[in-house]
Amino acid sequence: SISKRDIRDATVVLGGGLIYNGKAQTKAITSVTLDSMAVTYSVTGNVATDAGDYPLTIAGTGNFTGSIVRNWSIAKAVHDMSGISFIDAEYVYNGTLRAPAINGILPTGLDGQKVTVSYSSPGLTDVGSLTVIANFTVSGNYEAIAPMSAELSVTHARLDIVTHSGSKTYDGTALNGTGSYSGLVNGETLTFSVTGTITDVGSVRNTYVIEWNGTGKRSNYAIHETIGDLTVNKAVYDMSGITFVGAEYVYDGTLRNLAISGTLPEGADGKQVTVSYTDARKDVGTYTVTATFGTSSGNYVVPASMTATMVITPKALTVSTGSGEKTYDGTPLTVHTFEVDGLVGGDECIVHVTGTRTDSGMSTNVCTVNWKDGTNGNNYTLSYSFGTLTVHKRTVTFIGESGEADYNGNIHVLSGIQVNGLVTGHGYESLTYLASGKDAGSYNGLFSGTLVIVDSSDNDVSGNYDISMTIGSLTVNKRQLTDSMFSILSGALTYSGSEQTIKFTVSDGSLLVSGDYEVIGHRATASGTYTAVVTATDSGNYYGSVSKGWTIAAKQVVIEGATKSVPYNGLEQTVSDIYVRGLVDGDRITGLSYRGAGVDVGTYSGGFTGVLVILNGSSENVSSNYSVEYDPGELTITHLDIRDSTVVLGNALTYTGITRVMMVASVHVNGLEV
Repeated sequence: SISKRDIRDATVVLGGGLIYNGKAQTKAITSVTLDSMAVTYSVTGNVATDAGDYPLTIAGTGNFTGSIVRNWSIAKAVHDMSGISFIDAEYVYNGTLRAPAINGILPTGLDGQKVTVSYSSPGLTDVGSLTVIANFTVSGNYEAIAPMSAELSVTHARLDIVTHSGSKTYDGTALNGTGSYSGLVNGETLTFSVTGTITDVGSVRNTYVIEWNGTGKRSNYAIHETIGDLTVNKAVYDMSGITFVGAEYVYDGTLRNLAISGTLPEGADGKQVTVSYTDARKDVGTYTVTATFGTSSGNYVVPASMTATMVITPKALTVSTGSGEKTYDGTPLTVHTFEVDGLVGGDECIVHVTGTRTDSGMSTNVCTVNWKDGTNGNNYTLSYSFGTLTVHKRTVTFIGESGEADYNGNIHVLSGIQVNGLVTGHGYESLTYLASGKDAGSYNGLFSGTLVIVDSSDNDVSGNYDISMTIGSLTVNKRQLTDSMFSILSGALTYSGSEQTIKFTVSDGSLLVSGDYEVIGHRATASGTYTAVVTATDSGNYYGSVSKGWTIAAKQVVIEGATKSVPYNGLEQTVSDIYVRGLVDGDRITGLSYRGAGVDVGTYSGGFTGVLVILNGSSENVSSNYSVEYDPGELTITHLDIRDSTVVLGNALTYTGITRVMMVASVHVNGLEV
């Protein structure tokens, strides 16, 4: 018998894709084949109208049996939105809701369902702005429509405010302003008050106040103002009861002036007219005095000034000078005491006593008189009475300079002379002083020369002094060693197995010599930190000591484990060689082992075991003088090449018309089973 072929493994090729068109559509089947044979079949489930996914069933007929299910689909259609727009909108506030809206007619699909729209916000009433999103709803047969966005804004309505101007002459009562407003929308309300008012002379803006206590909101309006001015003009005082006449005085040192007669008027604001006069006078002379009127009120015109004549006559004055004496000081003896009889009213004169005596003797203490600023000498008649002056001698001491200095290899010199008792401005000549020395010790000073004392004009005035002299001394001290005098020149030192000596300098310019110091702590063998010390000798010119630290660094040594690559052999394979880099000649390592091991193909890290000890040629432990770095290697076991393997195949095969498999009995290489 020949049985029907099952088509479950058949190859099915469906027709091209379908897009929703509002009508029933059939999914085409291009071919159904099995092992290159065309399959006869029937099909169900390949007709649909709406967009979506569907299964169809292919059933074998004739020489074929079984069935195959394949999925197919009708893609969603796309609405044409080219006639739809959603644009920004701006409105002036009118108290009503401003709602968003798209432009154009929304399309209706082939399934009879119309596209609908909804908005993310109902809109705006008050001034402001927002972004509105238009969201569209479609039927299941159409692709979703992307949302649209637009800016919706409401701008301020205009509110006009007008206040009026006005004026009057001052009368003590207030001038109040008036005004109005317009522009509220949709019947909104507020409270409007004109606050401009003025009573005194001047001009103010006719201000207003708005209280937003009704249905209107301040934030919805832009205010435009037309503001008027309120002005009050000045009034005039009645000065008919006021007179101003002249007078004559004898000078007495006090200020003199004139005064008006009558009562000054008072205005409606309760402020009285005031009067001021040309500056009062005390000096002899004839003056025109002006009475100037004023008021603290700004509400009246200031009255005009009035004038009158005032006369003042002069007075007598006597000046007497004092007598005196003093010890010679190289300057003139002056006695500036005096008496002035006859000054009045706080007047002052400047008396210059010009009598003078420098050397011994007596003279008349004459004077001159000048008038101090603010005093007029023309107000007085002047007379004089003079005293007498006497002068004596003076003592002076010359002291040589004393001091000390630190040793610096040079000769130290003191040459200063302190003078006690010499008159300021006087000097001396032909006298010198010297105290000098180089090494430590004390040195007395010495005066030399013939002393001459001169005044500021180089006149010899020595005879006016009793003279004494006192010598001083110089002390030279040892110099202290400082840190800057000791410098280590050696660079970084590293352990070498031998004693090492640092290079250094001890210097203080050309002063410090080898006999001034000794050095310890500047030699060492092992790594570590050391201190070199420089100490001053007792016999030198220095004292103290300074020190500097220095270091022998540990030597770097690398312990390297061997790296090796071998082919797989089925047994454990190892690597154990150790290489050492950086040891000082003659030093060696002990106590350390290294091993890397593996059987299968792969890479195996080596490892160190034991405790490393480094010995020198005398078998002394010098490990502390080294900084050790360990560098383990690797053992790599590579794949064994089987190209030379011995292969044993299975039993021979006889042709049957179907595909057969040849068995491999065994594969060996180098005695290993592959």
